[in-house]
Amino acid sequence: MSRYFFHTFDGVRNPDTDGIQLGDDHAAQLEAVRYAGETLRWQPKELWERGQWRVEVTGEDGALLFTVITVAVDAPKRDLVAHLDTANDKA
Repeated sequence: MSRYFFHTFDGVRNPDTDGIQLGDDHAAQLEAVRYAGETLRWQPKELWERGQWRVEVTGEDGALLFTVITVAVDAPKRDLVAHLDTANDKA
């Protein structure tokens, strides 16, 4: 078991000072995705206001192990239709 820390970044780094004990890196990866999902579920405006929101997972030594990045892109429908038309022309 190791302690993992789940820091969030939404333009400002929000450190996790407590962390949680998990069995291994794979368990921490799954927890990072769950944590991101739950946080965005309850605070969806964060993503749209910033355009990007992420969870940075570190070990007890503070070394970055992995990151879950969530990006919001507002694309007008007409651009998507034009892109699909161009792609169909090439097919």
